[in-house]
Amino acid sequence: MQRAESNRQFLTLWLRYLLLQCHRQQTPAFNQHQRQWLSQKQAYPAVQAVFRDWSLPDSEVFGLTLLISLLKHPQPADPNSADDRRLSQAVARLISRFGQLSGRTFPHEGPLAEQLFFHLSAALERCHFHMGIDSSLQSEVEEKYPSLLRATRYPLPARR
Repeated sequence: MQRAESNRQFLTLWLRYLLLQCHRQQTPAFNQHQRQWLSQKQAYPAVQAVFRDWSLPDSEVFGLTLLISLLKHPQPADPNSADDRRLSQAVARLISRFGQLSGRTFPHEGPLAEQLFFHLSAALERCHFHMGIDSSLQSEVEEKYPSLLRATRYPLPARR
């Protein structure tokens, strides 16, 4: 329930910001590939319907669709979401194909499929919109283990 409340608060702030940006005629720019990706999202027709009377520029409708898709918690078993269903099927095929190619099977495919689903769901959005991951992990590793990191960056000298 906390997540839903924080999402609602964020969405309220975003809508205020959106109105200000529209008033200034500053709207996001999406390329054709991104527009196509967003128009296939389950949220797109809902966003269009909700904001039908607002006369928002198309780019803002795409922006809101992206925002909602990023806030949405994906569910691998959600029969109502075509996006999640397609990704679940692709993950199952990926695991199966990897098993065929490696000659190995996974004893517990369910948890693996679920973790891959969550990871790939977020990664797909980031890839389509060139979003990085903000993480301090690399700097922490560099600070705490500089010699280990150096060893992984350069090949070891050949043994004689």
